Amino acid sequence: MKVARIQLDGVAPVAAVMRGEALHPLEADVGALIAGAPAGAEQPAVDDATLLAPVVPGKVVAIGLNYQDHIRESGQAPPEVPLVFAKFPTSVVADGVPIRLPRALTERVDWEVELAVIIGRRAHDVAVEDALDHVFGYTILNDVTARDRQVRVKEGVTWYELG
Repeated sequence: MKVARIQLDGVAPVAAVMRGEALHPLEADVGALIAGAPAGAEQPAVDDATLLAPVVPGKVVAIGLNYQDHIRESGQAPPEVPLVFAKFPTSVVADGVPIRLPRALTERVDWEVELAVIIGRRAHDVAVEDALDHVFGYTILNDVTARDRQVRVKEGVTWYELG
């Protein structure tokens, strides 16, 4: 099922089910659905909705150098342990919203299309066979990086020079 987050007439966001190209609002927001609330009744299709970011995350955790082509193009050895980093939750924007970077900040903007996994339940030390029980859904995102400001250090930590 395809679920979107929309706003109608400037009121609180709600979830919507996508049926073909049509958006059918639900009674709950995506955050409530993730928390386990019932969706409520599906409303008639609307065409004047504002599409919002798919979720308002509490945190964004990313894994760097997570596929062979990217490792090869970076010229680095494959990491021995996952290269984990965070992004600000406010970096998540809706489809079509411009990504704004100060021109003075960088001369080399890089982007990658990534699969984003939306975790729906708190997870800690989860067995591999139980991992998907914690997944609410998936979406696609653009991971945008100022490559000329990024510095990789020996321990596998990624830092950014901002000065």
